[in-house]
Amino acid sequence: MFPLLNTLVGRNSPDGSSSSSDATNMDEVLDSALRRLARFRSSGIADSPIEMAAANAVLALPLDQWSVDGLRTLGIDAITAGILLTALRKLPESTWEDLLYAMSEVGPDDVLAALHRDMAGETGPNNMPVMLGLIASALEMGGLADLTCRSSSGDVTLLRAVIDAFSGEFAVTQRGAEVASDAAGMLLDAGASITARTFGGVPVLPYAVCRGVPIALLTSLLDAGANPNEPVGGAGAAHSRNHGVVPTADSPLTGTAYLAGGTAMHHAAIVGSYDAMTLLMSEGGRLDVKSHEGYVPLSVAGATTTRTSHPPHRMVDRTCMAAAVWLLYYPAQSANVPSHKERRRYGEFMMQVLAIRLEEAGLTVTASELDLYRCTASELARLGCDLRDALSRRPSWGGATFGRRVAASADRALIELNKVVGGSRERRERVAQWGAVKQMMVDLSAENPVYISLDPALDTGRAVWPIKRATDGSLPGDTEQQRRRSAY
Repeated sequence: MFPLLNTLVGRNSPDGSSSSSDATNMDEVLDSALRRLARFRSSGIADSPIEMAAANAVLALPLDQWSVDGLRTLGIDAITAGILLTALRKLPESTWEDLLYAMSEVGPDDVLAALHRDMAGETGPNNMPVMLGLIASALEMGGLADLTCRSSSGDVTLLRAVIDAFSGEFAVTQRGAEVASDAAGMLLDAGASITARTFGGVPVLPYAVCRGVPIALLTSLLDAGANPNEPVGGAGAAHSRNHGVVPTADSPLTGTAYLAGGTAMHHAAIVGSYDAMTLLMSEGGRLDVKSHEGYVPLSVAGATTTRTSHPPHRMVDRTCMAAAVWLLYYPAQSANVPSHKERRRYGEFMMQVLAIRLEEAGLTVTASELDLYRCTASELARLGCDLRDALSRRPSWGGATFGRRVAASADRALIELNKVVGGSRERRERVAQWGAVKQMMVDLSAENPVYISLDPALDTGRAVWPIKRATDGSLPGDTEQQRRRSAY
């Protein structure tokens, strides 16, 4: 018997052993469970002595004799009854007494608290098994799908609370992630709502992606019918009022808001989740859906929904991750295989996005990110992308070409890093990597020197799509007029 459940009803002696009255008082526990059933049901069991007697007969049976028909006597629908029985049989350590104690004392709020302990790795003899508490709560309330609990957002569905648990301040343990995914899977199998209204007006997939939920949970959401291309916010007016963001709900991993008109693909690109991006690709996630400000998912890779005064963490790394997914995984695994021309266009655009990210990051770029940038460029070239042409173009707002921006970023970084004689190993590695980036630009300019042109009158073309800026203010490669305006 789980000690926590005994403690809840005061049936443990101080040393943790069971008192002699435990065995003789199970009738009282059964009666308490039945009274709890009556209290939580507004109809059915609570209204009829005959049904209460039938419920008593079901609950008095050993767990291995419970059946779908028996649980239907408790007011549980057939589908949910099957889900609960399957879950019960996966808990061989649980006893009849444990379940009745849980039914007597435990509710959805207790289930959520137990889940938080599991996710934080707080192990101990008094930890109630989350699944046992979930089963008990479903039996008490008459189902799984509509279970609710209290959270910082108020009274919400238990499914939303489980997803919200991943945005906590602690690192989630693997076991905790598995338990949470199993619990969410049970709720979804029973028909828990995944409408945007349930999640504060945000579609469930962007909501979940921005909380870093495991792939198993994202898969369950997709299996339940979540649309990978459903955008955040339905009104175009949100763009003009809020500068392309939806600030009505908290989005922990992307800043203070969601991208208005952005799909789960947009938010996965911002977060930089390789697993989420590949899963969405395999389920029909599209690259050509535009946000209210006209950004495709590739446009926002490595950025944040709202600009920041300092470069976001791992900005270049997250952008390279998007390139790896869309150019290496997408053509092979997606149901909508792009043409060779489209593939090249996406790859060349990624080089342009990376050029802006390098310029925004400046000296904050790590040696490993620079190495990843060069590897990404080499892979794009191997796949047939015309890097020279891509880098000879300019951003939608004008200014220097992308190639010039990369070369100038390398020059500035090398000047600053070489001011220090000696220095750490990390500094020396950054010097070597920035030097390699500069050499790559030199090699590319050998056949197409226009890519480093500063002459704005020389029209070398613009990027196919606009690129979302991650940081505030103008960039070194912008024109003097843009630097004075510092807004585009």
